[in-house]
Amino acid sequence: MIIICEECGKKYRTKGQLKKESVKFRCRSCGHVFTLTRKDLSENRGEAASLDGLRTPEPAEAGSGEIPGGKADGEREEAHVGISGTPSEPSVELPAETAEMAYGKGMGLRTKMLLLFLVVPLLIFAGAGAFYLIQMERFSETMLRDSTEIARTMAENRIRDNARLVAAQCKQFLDYYRALNGSDLPKETFNENAEFRKIAMQRVGLTGYTALHSIGPMIPWVHPNRKIVGKRLLQIVRKPLGDQFVRFARIVKDIEAGKNTENSGYYLWQDADGALREKFMVVTPVKGTPYGIASTVYMDEFLRPIQEMERKALKNIQTVRYIVLAVLGATLLLMAIIVFSYASRLSGRIRNLTNVAERISVGEMDAEIQVETGDEIGTLAEAIRRMQDSIRLSIERLRMRR
Repeated sequence: MIIICEECGKKYRTKGQLKKESVKFRCRSCGHVFTLTRKDLSENRGEAASLDGLRTPEPAEAGSGEIPGGKADGEREEAHVGISGTPSEPSVELPAETAEMAYGKGMGLRTKMLLLFLVVPLLIFAGAGAFYLIQMERFSETMLRDSTEIARTMAENRIRDNARLVAAQCKQFLDYYRALNGSDLPKETFNENAEFRKIAMQRVGLTGYTALHSIGPMIPWVHPNRKIVGKRLLQIVRKPLGDQFVRFARIVKDIEAGKNTENSGYYLWQDADGALREKFMVVTPVKGTPYGIASTVYMDEFLRPIQEMERKALKNIQTVRYIVLAVLGATLLLMAIIVFSYASRLSGRIRNLTNVAERISVGEMDAEIQVETGDEIGTLAEAIRRMQDSIRLSIERLRMRR
């Protein structure tokens, strides 16, 4: 529709719908300020509306040769047909305050660029960062799990070798004692014989030890705790082991049955402070005798370096996660600034060219093109400038012919 300023007669052509309930206008010719509402647009659709109250201007008297707010027939320029279909003076673009009317439809170029060059990379970077962190955590978990298994295997082999070595030394001592004295060393004196006790009870690691026992049932004869020497072991440890008794009994079941075979396994032992700690025990026979050697030790002393490495790895992963998030945030912020700045400049140039094209379309041949760039936008501005010159020359030729 065409809106007419009642102060000076300047005409403005509008299109589209208002995004807000009302928009203020300032006439470029006289500076008169007025307000346009959605209701005004709907009521005056298809008519030439006055800017002040939006009253339809009264028709000129017959033969007067004037259009309200316009010029005389001999002075006026080529008439322009507005939306209403009635002749009117050449209209101009809307003021800057009404840009949302002219450009209110669809998604703007700046918004599209922000979505394309900011939101999409954000999703890609976030996905890539999450994938990287997940893979790093999985690698760390796999490495620590494999390292723990390797450490366990090495510790088990060490304890097993230690038990076999002690068993071989005990066999050698007993054979030597028999050869020297013509009889076997009585088992009741094993724990009192300082030399044999030193051989049968050796330290394993920092917390473990070896002990000598007889089979069927398992009765310790050399042990750090002298109170249990000569007593059936399963009856003594049943209460302290509690729920772990089944696991312990499974390790020594062959010894209890009178089978002098090698066996090993894990169980939890409760310390004096009530903490449960994992132990590994190996029972191996002293060949050629009814005795065996039990070697037991807390596993945490072998796994402590791995556990410490695990804590450091988790701490490093946490640090790397913060670094990745910080770098990602800084990168996205920089991208947002660059994209927003460039998009604003680009959309501003396109808006300027669009305004110029609108003004040319309603007859303002003196509209100034202010875009001077060496890219495609500059090429478009130059094309519109040439079009403006061509239209101006065409109008001048038509006037000269008249």
